Amino acid sequence: MGKYKATIIILNWNGQHLLRRCLPSVIQAVNYDGGGHEILVIDNGSTDGSAQFVLSNYPGVAVLPLPENRGFVGGYNAGLAIARQHLVVLLNNSTWVRADFFTNLLTHFENPDVFGVSPKILTPTGLIEVEYLHATWDGRGIIGQKQPGFNEPDRGRVGGPCYTFYAPGGCSAFNRAKLMALGWFHPIYAPFHWEEVDISYRAWKRGWKVMYEPRAVAWHEAGSTFSKHVPAEQNKLIWHRNRLLFLWSNLSDPEMVRQHHSYLPVWATLDPLHSQSLQAARAFMVQADQKRTNDQPHWQLSDKEVFNLIGACCSGVRPNGSLVKGTGSDVYLLEGAGKRHVPSRAVLDSFSNWLHVIPIGDQELAAYPLMPAVDFREGCLLASPDRTAYIVSRGRKHPVASLQRLAELGRSVEEIIPVSWEDLRRLKEGGPA
Repeated sequence: MGKYKATIIILNWNGQHLLRRCLPSVIQAVNYDGGGHEILVIDNGSTDGSAQFVLSNYPGVAVLPLPENRGFVGGYNAGLAIARQHLVVLLNNSTWVRADFFTNLLTHFENPDVFGVSPKILTPTGLIEVEYLHATWDGRGIIGQKQPGFNEPDRGRVGGPCYTFYAPGGCSAFNRAKLMALGWFHPIYAPFHWEEVDISYRAWKRGWKVMYEPRAVAWHEAGSTFSKHVPAEQNKLIWHRNRLLFLWSNLSDPEMVRQHHSYLPVWATLDPLHSQSLQAARAFMVQADQKRTNDQPHWQLSDKEVFNLIGACCSGVRPNGSLVKGTGSDVYLLEGAGKRHVPSRAVLDSFSNWLHVIPIGDQELAAYPLMPAVDFREGCLLASPDRTAYIVSRGRKHPVASLQRLAELGRSVEEIIPVSWEDLRRLKEGGPA
């Protein structure tokens, strides 16, 4: 039985025909993982009998019927508000999943730093729709995204878990408490576009991680719902408007902000749609400023520090967040400008969401510049050979006096990682926890 349980929220609008394919795959994957997950369909004011179809044919599936179509932002937020599990998996009705989907996707949440996990998403014909994503910054102040392998056959190019720019809202898992701390999906992005980019980027700035898991596989029939009913020009206008709102409400680095505002008048002249979207975005400037002001006290990383993690790795070949090793026994974490040595198995175990180390050639490994070594994960529990327990905080080890004290801290013995004296010597002494 899978260790982690989730509320699986499926967003639906006039998609009874899609639910006939989506729900059986979800139920099969729930059973494969040992059951215990909650399945919740959010019906966005459908008129095709979707809600009754689910209630009549899937008695174990809950339905929240909404009186009107609230779009992606409003629909998912309604489901998140009543979800009962610590984790949530958001799915569009146009997706279906492999049997081991939840088993592979949810293991990453053993690491409390993980905010969200994105699966491999394929087209119905098996082409890559979403693999890992990295952000781009063109120096003129416009953010973009790079999808290596997009629309190509799935050849397993990404061999293991890694960082990703964002977790797509239509097929990803999230820590519900962290979503709540961020205020769910922000209504400034209603009805859709950039809401999942925004929530993931804000998580990165808080020091949380968004992971890509290639062993969790889903399929998606793109364009089967909203795009059939939203004119193409309006769809593009919303996309451009919301990208501007993303930049205005999240960027704080002075140089990046200056680049953006310097280039914006030029950008607006390149396409009439740019000018229209700029005008539409300006109507939300007050909300964007307030959103940034509210978030700022919680930031742990600067924009440039985030881009160092979610941009392309120095090689441009392997993603940031990949664990790799050559023919020797040493393991390295790829981040930004190079490789970081993982000094012991105990350090690796403290980042328990990374379960797959990718073997690479020694020549490739040598090409990555050596960066500072990886430390124990913040907040992890360690036990010395004499069974003294410690909590790691800011590079120091803080002894835990007793099991009672451990319980008072909301922790359990199951979290403890046995370590050697050598591992402990890497940490400075700290006061009692």
